[in-house]
Amino acid sequence: MAGVAERVRTAEDLAPAIAAAAERYLDSDRDAALIDLEVYMASARDERLREAAREWTDSLHELIEPLAGAEAATSITALLDGYLTAAVISGTLDKGALERAIARLVG
Repeated sequence: MAGVAERVRTAEDLAPAIAAAAERYLDSDRDAALIDLEVYMASARDERLREAAREWTDSLHELIEPLAGAEAATSITALLDGYLTAAVISGTLDKGALERAIARLVG
């Protein structure tokens, strides 16, 4: 996450930086992305997994908030949850659509 965070923090344009990070995450290790999603979804039933699942969303929110504000960070985090879940299921990420959606949230 450190390398991703640095690229996002120093990007001139937040939306393409986040969309590219999402694409790299999925392309780097699809099996790991699937395991992350499985743990994340299992945390809805198993309280013992919730802390691990929240680490991802909390760290993402903490990264985005100083760059886009609290409300946008919350919305972008939720948006990424949906896009990444759909991409793991379908096997494809519409990076352009994700980037445009993030840009609308950033304003």
